[in-house]
Amino acid sequence: MHKTVWNFLRRPAGEKRLALEALWYLALIKTRLKTSSFNSLARHYGLETVESVQHGADSDIEMLKSIRWAIGRVSRSVPWSSVCLDQALAAQRMLSRRKIPGNLYLGVAKKEDAGLKAHAWVRCNGEFVTGRAGHEAFTVVSCFSW
Repeated sequence: MHKTVWNFLRRPAGEKRLALEALWYLALIKTRLKTSSFNSLARHYGLETVESVQHGADSDIEMLKSIRWAIGRVSRSVPWSSVCLDQALAAQRMLSRRKIPGNLYLGVAKKEDAGLKAHAWVRCNGEFVTGRAGHEAFTVVSCFSW
């Protein structure tokens, strides 16, 4: 049996549910981004173009960590490329379902060859849920809250 499948089967039921939810949202968002624009997706998901300061419950921190784990783990295992925007939108959906407010950031940075590169990340209650690695190299161009 494949090692990833075996590791999944040994996980507690709650982690399995979160991993399956992350898989669902990563696949759904990848498909929707191929068929529609980010702006239409943002409107559909009720994202507002303003940064908000969240003060969630301390109990939310454990859920944030669990969602971060599920998205990180699943995104490394799927047979398609799961980029930062896919992961950020999946995190947003999972957090929004649980009524945990947060911010989704879009940033850009100059490439060495004079082009631009982009990055997306999600923060809630001062915690990174996705996209922490390298975010400081990007200038925020848009922020969405829910």
